Amino acid sequence: SIEKEDEAIPIAQQANLLFYTDESRKKRAALKGDELLGHAINSLWNDWKSPQGDWVDKQSYIKMCVWMGEILTPEENDYSRNEQAKYDWENDSHYAEKCMPYSLFYDAIFELVDLWCPTMRVQDYLVFIR
Repeated sequence: SIEKEDEAIPIAQQANLLFYTDESRKKRAALKGDELLGHAINSLWNDWKSPQGDWVDKQSYIKMCVWMGEILTPEENDYSRNEQAKYDWENDSHYAEKCMPYSLFYDAIFELVDLWCPTMRVQDYLVFIR
C-alpha cells in the first residue's frame, strides 16, 4: 500500500489513472481474449463449477470470493468479506437466483484480475490468477 502522512492507504482504495486512458482501456480489453489467460480462467472455473452441470452455484461462488478476499484484503473481517461476496454474486451473476454460466464467470474473474493487477501485461494477469 501507499503511505500518506503516517497512514497506509489500502490497495483496494488506490487507482492508477494511466489505466483509464482510451489506449489503456483498449489494451486491457484485448487482454480479455488472450488464449493463455482464457486457459487460466478456465482452470479456475473447473475448480469451482458444479459437478452436476456447467455452471457455478451461488454458494460456491460466494465461498470462492470470500477465499479470494482473504488473500486480497486480509485487513477485512469475515463478515465484510462475506457481504462483499454476496454483493459480487448479485452483480456478477446479473441477479441470478442459483447459478452462473461460464460466460459471466469469465467476465467476473477477468474484471477482478484487471482491477487488482498492477500492470497491463498478460504475464502478470496469469501470475495473479495462479
